[in-house]
Amino acid sequence: MKSLAKIRKRLSRCYELAARAMLNEADSDQWVLVHGSGVNPGHGERLRHAWIELNDGRTYHADIDVYEPTDWFMAHYQVQVEHRYSRQEACALISATRCYGPWTDEERAANKSVPHLGKVRDKMAKTPMKTAG
Repeated sequence: MKSLAKIRKRLSRCYELAARAMLNEADSDQWVLVHGSGVNPGHGERLRHAWIELNDGRTYHADIDVYEPTDWFMAHYQVQVEHRYSRQEACALISATRCYGPWTDEERAANKSVPHLGKVRDKMAKTPMKTAG
């Protein structure tokens, strides 16, 4: 991802970096931001994660800068999808919550009443964001 190319410290920043790619990449209108969880095969623990499903059958993991086939990723890590967001939905939630995610049921419900926010990216580029922890 061009917009993330200069980022070096990525570990534990999957929600932030996936959201930033959705905000800043030219093709992101065709992608889906996904929040969910997967099982780490090394130790069997289920971990929360954010990733992007591209329109070519691949998944992008911004926190490790890796692309892999979506079908393989879903099966290998026993993925459970919690929520899927279009670019428009992600931009509206980021703008409303000032957070890259994950978002609560209340935040998603409140966002449904918010009209399309237009070029949120330009406004947001000037304001520091927080990451839920």
